Amino acid sequence: ELTLTLDEVYVDEGVHVISFNRDVSDKVNVETNLTVNEDGTYSAEEVGTYYMIYTVDDFKYSGIFSVQKIRLITFVESSEGGE
Repeated sequence: ELTLTLDEVYVDEGVHVISFNRDVSDKVNVETNLTVNEDGTYSAEEVGTYYMIYTVDDFKYSGIFSVQKIRLITFVESSEGGE
């Protein structure tokens, strides 16, 4: 979990996924309710908790085994401070 102020942007570091000794990081799907900026960063216009969900289902045993990671980002007013 991350806490940012509304005047900050989130820079996504992504995820690194290895499946059966293959790097499948380029097959990760990202779903988010954050605003995607032109420079690839993410921001929010309102105070709240937002998510980034990373999923991969391109595995040898697709449908049986999948990976999901959820990252929560909370945006607060600038006067409340952030981390």
